[in-house]
Amino acid sequence: MVLDPNTIVVRVQIPLIGYLNKFSTPSSYFRKFAHSNSSIGRRTNKAFFKKYFVAGGYRADVSEDVMNFIFIFKLKPGSRTSTIDASIKLRLIKLVDGSEVRIGTIQDEDNEDKIRMFTQRNGEYLFQPIGELYERKKIS
Repeated sequence: MVLDPNTIVVRVQIPLIGYLNKFSTPSSYFRKFAHSNSSIGRRTNKAFFKKYFVAGGYRADVSEDVMNFIFIFKLKPGSRTSTIDASIKLRLIKLVDGSEVRIGTIQDEDNEDKIRMFTQRNGEYLFQPIGELYERKKIS
């Protein structure tokens, strides 16, 4: 996935109070983002993910008064367009008002995050695998 042009990195910064008012865990936030029947336009989040995404993972941490998520997604070949990027941003901002979303590539990331994305500890990647989109043995 490292050099795959279909791989994107999505960074989300969420006001901590807003996040805690709506979600109890990082996985509940991701489930609402990827598997819910909430929609932008005519397509639900669940249908959107099924149509465009193949694999991925995420990491979450708290710094001061901000909840930070880094998602790494592999899209189906040829799926990435400015419309898809805009839809991802709108879906994330809709979850918690005041969220800031940045979409880029792995090459845009600093070395520390690149290492975390592909490092294993006790056979598990440091990024949480994403449900049915992910094959547990490795990200390819």
